[in-house]
Amino acid sequence: MLSFLIKNRWGTLILSFLVVIACTPLDETYSDFTSGSETIYVGGPDTVLVSSGIEKVRFSVIINADPKITSGELKTFDNSITHQFDVIRQHTGRDTINVDLDLSEGNYRFLITLLDDNGNKSIEKEVPVTVLGDNYLQTLAARKITSVLYDKANGGGEEGAVISLDKSFEGLQEVRIYYPNSAGEEQTIVLNRLENSVKLTDFEAGGAFTMESVYGPENPFIDFIAPEVIQDTLPPCNSLATASASVTTLDLGIIESRQSAVDELSIESASCIDGPVSVNASGGFRIATTPEGPFSSGLSFDDISSAVNVYVEFTPNTSMDSVHTGAISLSARNMLDVSVVDLKGEETGVLGGVQTHPIAMRSEASSTFTDDLDIFMHGTSIGNLWDGAFNWPSAVHSAGGLPTPIGFFTVDLGDDFNIAEISWMPRGDCCQNRSHKRYQYWGLPGDIDPASAITTTEFNGKPENKMAWEQEMTSKGWVSLGQYQKTESDYMNAVSTGTLITDPINVVNYVRYIRVVVLETFEGSTSGTINFSELDFKVNLGGN
Repeated sequence: MLSFLIKNRWGTLILSFLVVIACTPLDETYSDFTSGSETIYVGGPDTVLVSSGIEKVRFSVIINADPKITSGELKTFDNSITHQFDVIRQHTGRDTINVDLDLSEGNYRFLITLLDDNGNKSIEKEVPVTVLGDNYLQTLAARKITSVLYDKANGGGEEGAVISLDKSFEGLQEVRIYYPNSAGEEQTIVLNRLENSVKLTDFEAGGAFTMESVYGPENPFIDFIAPEVIQDTLPPCNSLATASASVTTLDLGIIESRQSAVDELSIESASCIDGPVSVNASGGFRIATTPEGPFSSGLSFDDISSAVNVYVEFTPNTSMDSVHTGAISLSARNMLDVSVVDLKGEETGVLGGVQTHPIAMRSEASSTFTDDLDIFMHGTSIGNLWDGAFNWPSAVHSAGGLPTPIGFFTVDLGDDFNIAEISWMPRGDCCQNRSHKRYQYWGLPGDIDPASAITTTEFNGKPENKMAWEQEMTSKGWVSLGQYQKTESDYMNAVSTGTLITDPINVVNYVRYIRVVVLETFEGSTSGTINFSELDFKVNLGGN
């Protein structure tokens, strides 16, 4: 029993001893650990965004909702730069605090810390920073201006000064144009990099303006501006100009063909005019600055603020009785093309002059010439030969199955004339290869009885028959006016340009009847018809 008790006592003694031994050192360790004040941390920045300007930088510090945050500190790793800033919230909850620093161009590594009023700090956050400067600016090219012109809006819309720009550059964000309005107040207009022009509708006439080229990256300072600032001048006038003439109508009277008449008028403008004034004459009239000329269809004046004289010449040359009309018109950069004077002149044909054969002088081919080929088939008629149109039914279309040489037909001019030219035109719509390739013209004076001039020799293409037929023509009073031959390019050019093929007549003889003899068409021996669309005469008027 003792031994148990002893054992238990020993055991109890041992246990008690061990407890005492163990408790004393642990209390001392905890006391050491918890001695002094407790370290308190405030919330750190969620995100820090950095935007560089030119030798300046903005830190955009995004903070959380911790209300204890009242200030912050920025410092470089080597403590060469330190900056404290206040945290003034604009919103509850998450907010952004902007901190701007002036720094030299270069690369930096900053540490940012947020603090409360008791000096408790957040965990530091590292922020790398690149600051741009003059070296970057020197790489930026200024966008150029190609022209500054007044647009008078002929096509509609508002008139104004159009500033046109040259090519854009990589990285260019926009250009900023600073200009004065008509009241002298500075205005700003911004064009993005894809815009190439702008029209200013309200501007100071002759005002100076500048243009800056703004580059990326985007930043709050709008600092990346090309060093070269483009300067230019707005147009000298900021409104449309008007002008007037001393007369509204100028009638140069009645004159004979190829004679001239000259009259005078004046023009002036009280408006501001941008650049020279163009003065133009239409309708065949010509103008000059002196009555002696030289005359042309257009003139240019640098200044018409005082009246300037303009001389108008009328020299008609159609050799036909006709009325000619035209106009004097003015234009300038800021002046709409406007007619200020109506022009008029009357032409009379002159004896001995060359005149296109008037329609009134033409008549149908005499039914007396029974040897003629019947060429007016398929709805065509002789009147269609001079109606000015080139497509069927304004054409000639003979009966089919003709021999080669094909034959001839006769036109009665109604009186005797000295023929100067005979012109004709292939059909415009088709069958150009059925127009005449080789052909002759003959004339018969009006004092010869047509009935006695009918030929009886067969015209069937045999060389000996052709020679006999020509001999018979001569014996009966017909006068040979010439033989002609054309190429395919001749008739193709006539059709494509609408210009008649003209044959000059060099035989001086007065005739009333014209006989057109077709010896061969372009289609050759396979041709069965004659096709063409116009026949015209130019004659010398006067007695024989």
